[in-house]
Amino acid sequence: MATELNRPDRRGFLKFVISLPVVAAAAAFVSPLLRMLKPNVKPFEVLYSPTKPSDLPVGETAIAGTVDEVAKPWDFKYFVFTQK
Repeated sequence: MATELNRPDRRGFLKFVISLPVVAAAAAFVSPLLRMLKPNVKPFEVLYSPTKPSDLPVGETAIAGTVDEVAKPWDFKYFVFTQK
């Protein structure tokens, strides 16, 4: 009888085997979600705050256009946004 107590049952084994893909799918979903929320950090720095925050804006402000240049609702002006 001592061997029956140490032996895992089928139901517990099946729960474990079925839960592995569920946990893997959750991790596969959460990882890109965290990267989307903080795109400027390295992959493993998403979970903790580094000493220097990398999501602060860097550079100077630039004027993309004035109100006079787009006075009418159908007016537009092209500009290119680059993130460093």
